[in-house]
Amino acid sequence: MKSSFVSLTSFCFLFVVVFSFSNSSSAAILVLQDGLEGYNGTEDATIYDLTVDFSNGASPDMTSGRTGNNSPNPSGGSLHRIAIRFDLSPVPTDVTILGVTLEIRLQRIPPSAPNDVAFSLHPIVADWNEGSVNGGMEGAAANPGDITWSSNLFITETWTTPGGDFGSPSATITASNTNGFQSWSSPQLTQDVIDWVAQPQNNFGWMLIGDESGPIRTTRGFNSSEANFAANRPRLIIVHDGVGASVDNWELYDR
Repeated sequence: MKSSFVSLTSFCFLFVVVFSFSNSSSAAILVLQDGLEGYNGTEDATIYDLTVDFSNGASPDMTSGRTGNNSPNPSGGSLHRIAIRFDLSPVPTDVTILGVTLEIRLQRIPPSAPNDVAFSLHPIVADWNEGSVNGGMEGAAANPGDITWSSNLFITETWTTPGGDFGSPSATITASNTNGFQSWSSPQLTQDVIDWVAQPQNNFGWMLIGDESGPIRTTRGFNSSEANFAANRPRLIIVHDGVGASVDNWELYDR
């Protein structure tokens, strides 16, 4: 049986999920994180409203929120958003998913940034591709097929609404002002994953959007799935009921 490291914060959440279900004699945890036990299924990229045809899917850094730069946005400040998606094929289809947590590591806080900034995950409703552009913190010219502010697939297909086509928030947190993993979890986030496991063709992941109400600078820098230190990469933590024929990659926690 394979095991996975889970942070103390995540484990506390998962402990509550696992032991909240009285009909289950055991529960199982799967951690999806690039570089962990051979998994390589995370896509993530930053898009920018100031440079609408820039991409940044291969950088070790991602940013979300409002910057202090000039922008076409009427509230001032350039807007950055992060698209993120996990390949869910390792999740057994014969189990009941009880809870989901998405963790992304905060690694850069700009000077004079406010302490309390909301960051929300919105389910994306169109396909996209992270691409191979590494443009540092600001991105660079996109290649055909890359995600950008203007296009979900650059050259080939544009968003209906610039900045991404997505639904209502599935989960929202107030980001801390200390570097470290930030955790999103909610019943709707869990339902997103349940739906995508059942219908993988609809798995377009989430758009991470910081407070854009303006004019305060709210950007935060996060580690991407290309981060040099594998343990700092985004991770999706899934709990199921421990019942099913295909649970070899899951770590079981008996009640």
